[in-house]
Amino acid sequence: WLLAACLSVSSAGALNSSDLYPPLWEESPGQIGDYKVEDGKYIVDPWVFTERMGMYKILVQETAPYFAKFGPDNEQNILWGLPLQHGWQYISGRLVDPSRRTNCGYGADLLCISVDSWWADINYFLSVIPFLAAVDTGIVGISSAQVTLLPPTKDQSRFCYDVAGCRSSFPETMSKWNAFYQHLKEPSRSFNDLLKHLWDAHTTSLKNSLGSFEDRFIHYSNQEVDFGKSWSVTVEYFAASSFPTTLMRSRMFQMGLPPRILLSSDVAPLISDFTKLQNIVLVYLQKIYDLNESTAGASNPLDLHPPLWNESPSQISDYKMEDGKYLVDPWIFTQRMGMYKILMQQTAPYFEKFGPENEQNVLWGLPVHFGWQYTSGRLADPSTVASCGSKSDPLCISVDSWWADLNYYLSVLPFLAAIDSGIMGISSEKVTLLPPPKNQTRFCYDVTDCLMSYPDIMNKWNAFFQYIQLPSSNFDELLHYLWRAHTSSCKNSVKIFEDRYAYYHQQEAEYEQNWIVFLDYLAASRIPPTFFRMYNLQNGLPPRILVGTDAAPFIADFTDFQNMVQLVVNTAAIIHRSTGNDSDEDGFHPILSLKSRISTSRGGQQRRGEAQCKDVQVTARGRGAVPLGVWDSLTQN
Repeated sequence: WLLAACLSVSSAGALNSSDLYPPLWEESPGQIGDYKVEDGKYIVDPWVFTERMGMYKILVQETAPYFAKFGPDNEQNILWGLPLQHGWQYISGRLVDPSRRTNCGYGADLLCISVDSWWADINYFLSVIPFLAAVDTGIVGISSAQVTLLPPTKDQSRFCYDVAGCRSSFPETMSKWNAFYQHLKEPSRSFNDLLKHLWDAHTTSLKNSLGSFEDRFIHYSNQEVDFGKSWSVTVEYFAASSFPTTLMRSRMFQMGLPPRILLSSDVAPLISDFTKLQNIVLVYLQKIYDLNESTAGASNPLDLHPPLWNESPSQISDYKMEDGKYLVDPWIFTQRMGMYKILMQQTAPYFEKFGPENEQNVLWGLPVHFGWQYTSGRLADPSTVASCGSKSDPLCISVDSWWADLNYYLSVLPFLAAIDSGIMGISSEKVTLLPPPKNQTRFCYDVTDCLMSYPDIMNKWNAFFQYIQLPSSNFDELLHYLWRAHTSSCKNSVKIFEDRYAYYHQQEAEYEQNWIVFLDYLAASRIPPTFFRMYNLQNGLPPRILVGTDAAPFIADFTDFQNMVQLVVNTAAIIHRSTGNDSDEDGFHPILSLKSRISTSRGGQQRRGEAQCKDVQVTARGRGAVPLGVWDSLTQN
């Protein structure tokens, strides 16, 4: 999802209305009656581009009523990812005969889809089977026996051609797609549950087809083969994060994909006819593949909790009491972590309906990220004048730490808002926080104080906790309330502590500012900060404070993944600043209102995103090469 967020940053503002839909969308069949009929059956030739695209068009149109409650104009239909991906395959030349033994896809036969194309064969199981499953579940409005598909010119036994044949040959795949459509028709359906069913079906389609077409790789360069494999692995990560494959998100995502077949001479990020974004995405996809290969096997869940989790308070009575009030010292690591631990345990019952063992609790992002701040040394005194956070005082949280000060608004305020909303089961006046040794006026210390000093933050966290207690709460809305509160905390606190930048090297200070920008895009994408997702993310964050000699992706003591994440975060901020994108009053990026802006754009105008990413310039420096604009932004001054 880091990749998805970076793509969202880069492409915001770069589309106009004509760019949204797949190629030849208007020319493709829009209803089943547009296909020819023989012997009472509709005949579809999936080896003709417009006929295969027509199946997608019918799917998107026939399922539109079921997505109406999630947004207007069918934009929130999560099936959009399929035709848009197929359209990219077409315009990038990935559906043609890669062996060039035939004219399929070339010259006068441009609509031909080659059976020798690895991409076309894998896509068959993401087009024909979803379509036939929709027919089988009644979505299309005809009987299962009324549609048949024409076979390819060879390897006919590797495919299926009607509902009965696909049920028999690929029962698991058909069953998963059937389950998606059945759930789609349920009145109580939620957006998040639909995503889970969709991705379950999508990954099953891949699992049951990838191994069948490896012989096609012989027709491609090693670079294209590696890209195909890394893409397949990356899709698994998108599935794990329940990435919403809606119209806008899917269209923006594909802007970072390679615009042509990769050649043996292509080495990202040095491909001269690719945009900067396309070069970076190729590098990142390969890093994901390498990471996946090197970390095969599940981690021990006991190792995933934040540091000193077991040593931190787990109930409010674990804190000391004076004059009838529980006293919490948020400047001691275990005491601040204890607030998170109590939050996680007290909110667990409200997340049971989304998954077992509290794994789907969207508050996990807070303690996991706080734990990373601790292990990376970011809570210690950055001035090194005091011993706070050093080996002699390791649990001390320094008030001079930029990270610690911002985290105060993402720990104390959510905790007090939870008390105020009744989650904790104690009254609002029974908890107070101890102040730091200086700058006491920059913080608040109890419910009343925080409501008075930071009403916007408290109100948004209160709204989140009020919402999770509703029996009708759904996962997507939970994410909306969470990220709204989260960005409000950041927006209202980041300006208060700008003076802390002086304690850090320029690289760390810039990273702090870039991280805030990047969070804005994660919020706009409503990334689910659940337990395993957050653990995977923190593996890519810098393991120590950045110093003057650090320049990603060449930091020697960082992993490849950490270097790449660093580059993605920095690049996102560079593009953000260069395009002049600002957040709205809730801290959300305008990507969420992109559709309304697209509708007023003109195709003849130069588009801002295209202007920013039109050409790739690279230069070799030090031990390698990176895009010139990225390098200059990282090493200026």
